[in-house]
Amino acid sequence: LIRLPARHHRNALPVPIWEKYRQGLEPNRWTGLGVPQIKSLRTQGPVLVFVPKISWIEPWIKGFQQCFPSWVVDGSYSADPGRSSKIERLRRGEFDLFVSTTILERGITLPGIQVVVLGADHPVFDERALVQMAGRVGRTKESPEGTVVFMSQQRTPAMKTAVLWIEEQNKHALELGLIDISRS
Repeated sequence: LIRLPARHHRNALPVPIWEKYRQGLEPNRWTGLGVPQIKSLRTQGPVLVFVPKISWIEPWIKGFQQCFPSWVVDGSYSADPGRSSKIERLRRGEFDLFVSTTILERGITLPGIQVVVLGADHPVFDERALVQMAGRVGRTKESPEGTVVFMSQQRTPAMKTAVLWIEEQNKHALELGLIDISRS
């Protein structure tokens, strides 16, 4: 078993922060809460918003377009016929905000990306998926840092386990001298 607790650029993995929302984050119940946080994240780089259901993508795209009319906002999911071209545009940095299901939780590097997991307490988001989504942030030497936000009504065991795992990886990497900066 090989354990790789650090990235090539010697920076710690980003530790997710939790934002609690009492009324829920279903698109039809959204009241604009979270807008200041997302606007702030955008100052750091493009924002990748993960949602637990395909049915949430279009309503969230429309909601974000209303909140941020000057931003380029889109989204995708596994059966989206335009998925390949949208993801290529995302890689080129053409979007300010992109809404996705877990299809983008692994296998893609997006420089400067910031991550929000809406409805992070949904059962589809287990600890592995949450760690993978958080891992989209800070993957490049040019953009080794960033922010990951779990937005939900409650903090689930999966969310707690994901955060604990990331903190443990950072601690282990620091002890081994594999990272220069502790972010945990």
